[in-house]
Amino acid sequence: QWMIDHVALAQYISDHGQVWLNLLKDLVLIDSSREGDPTGVNQVLDRVADYLSTLGISVNQTKTPVGNILTAKTGTKGPRILCLGHADTVLPPDGPLAWREAPAEDRIYGSGVMDMKGGDVYMIAIAETAKKFEIPVQLTLMIVPDEETGSHHSKAAIEAAARQHDYCIVFEASETMNDIVRSRKTGIHS
Repeated sequence: QWMIDHVALAQYISDHGQVWLNLLKDLVLIDSSREGDPTGVNQVLDRVADYLSTLGISVNQTKTPVGNILTAKTGTKGPRILCLGHADTVLPPDGPLAWREAPAEDRIYGSGVMDMKGGDVYMIAIAETAKKFEIPVQLTLMIVPDEETGSHHSKAAIEAAARQHDYCIVFEASETMNDIVRSRKTGIHS
């Protein structure tokens, strides 16, 4: 029977909040909005790969013409969950929503914070915490380079990965507060 120390888990998450916020700042500072140019997307994925590798989480990057597809796996027991994100953004970082810190130290604003670098960091935090506490779950993180342009180069990889998992969770924020998005007009349905 698997048991978890909830107090230690809560303390771990609390202690690592600033680490994850700093990772989000790093990712938001990278311009990954240039459609068709893999440079920024790959820089985001390299930063994620470096972070995950320091945790002992295996990482693989598969090249596509528009940027790499990153997959990272942790866990060997329990349900198989695909955590899906993307590294490309729409708005350039020097535009009206350029990165800046809010007056409060626990918030940041910038291109990609909600769509979807913040979601990517949530996935990373979940994988890190699951590994640390040996939570019986098999997580695969997949971050694609081309969601904003229709996932044309990553669709086949997403579909193949989804077939190998019991669940798939996309960590992109909804357009309104407190909503859960169950599908989109461009969603992949099998």
